[in-house]
Amino acid sequence: MNVSRCLTSFTVVALFLLTRTAAYGQPDQGKNPQQSQGRTDSPVSTLDVDDLKIAMAESSLQVNPSLRTTSELVSALESTISRTCFGDTLRTLKYEGSPTDPNCLTKMERLLKLYPESPVGICLRDGFQAESCVNAYQNQVFAPYGGGSEALNLQDPALKVGLSKRENAKLSALSATLEDVNKRYQAAKTDSEKQSSIDDATRLYDQLLGIACRVVAISLEDKPGDSSEPEVENGELREIRQKIMKLPPGLRAEHQERMLQKAEEELGQAKGSQAKRDFILQKIKVIQNPETNTVVTTEGKLRVRVVLPDCFELTQKAEKIIPNLPSPICHRIGWHSPQCVAAIQSWHAYRKQLDAQVRKTDPKYATPTPKPIISTF
Repeated sequence: MNVSRCLTSFTVVALFLLTRTAAYGQPDQGKNPQQSQGRTDSPVSTLDVDDLKIAMAESSLQVNPSLRTTSELVSALESTISRTCFGDTLRTLKYEGSPTDPNCLTKMERLLKLYPESPVGICLRDGFQAESCVNAYQNQVFAPYGGGSEALNLQDPALKVGLSKRENAKLSALSATLEDVNKRYQAAKTDSEKQSSIDDATRLYDQLLGIACRVVAISLEDKPGDSSEPEVENGELREIRQKIMKLPPGLRAEHQERMLQKAEEELGQAKGSQAKRDFILQKIKVIQNPETNTVVTTEGKLRVRVVLPDCFELTQKAEKIIPNLPSPICHRIGWHSPQCVAAIQSWHAYRKQLDAQVRKTDPKYATPTPKPIISTF
């Protein structure tokens, strides 16, 4: 049986089930992201689901080290860290760095060891005010799944499955409402009527993005002209590695001993061919250290934030129509990023100034300042 194929099939089936129970580091739909942090509403702990996804990604990377399996583990670690380790950042709009929770520290160290350039890991360690954190997101690319990028190779089942029938129906309904608001805006004759339409459009875009951008994955890719991908491991060596790794840890030693004895006998008989002896020596090395394979480097790789096509299109559209709105920026870059926090702060200031101007000029708005629109994210 092909172990790699078997493991991949199990991983895909298991993760398919998980896609309906766990978000990918985004605020809950229709809920204030400032209220949804550090909380688990499900009777089954989200941490248990996250840890299972990370464990499966670790196993895939051990059995088949590649840039793809590395991306899957990076994506799982970053998703979990973003959801559980930044505290009340979206409420306080502050994060000074260096987590104290042991679980977060362990995941951060694993992430930075695997991917030292990870913006999520760097920002968790250094804080949002650090130059290292701000610069870490500069080279991130935003792309739709299936949009001609190498992200096509991502095996994340949530990207393949996409949104549910119910979510797509909700998107259609909200889009129709947005079109009505647009018509109302075009027919508006006063500034207050136009502002009312803009406020309605703002709320609708927040809701649309909250649904369309539910699924996010990180893909690390070679830059154009980069040929630094490590050589593919010999098939026989890979099969030996996979056979050992699929065994429970307590049973591996005995199996390795038998395989090692056989390989040493082959080495003693291979006296006429240096190439054959070199290969057997490689085999012995794999038997002795099955977990050690060619290290897949993440240095200098292109970082792509991959989303569903509807999310990509809506994000671009919303940024053009309502430039000050934070949600498109946060969905494009990441909610726990200094750029997102800065956008939310700017939006609060903008809304405060706008509300003050409106109350002075239009008696219809001479009421207490409503809650900031950020509460609908």
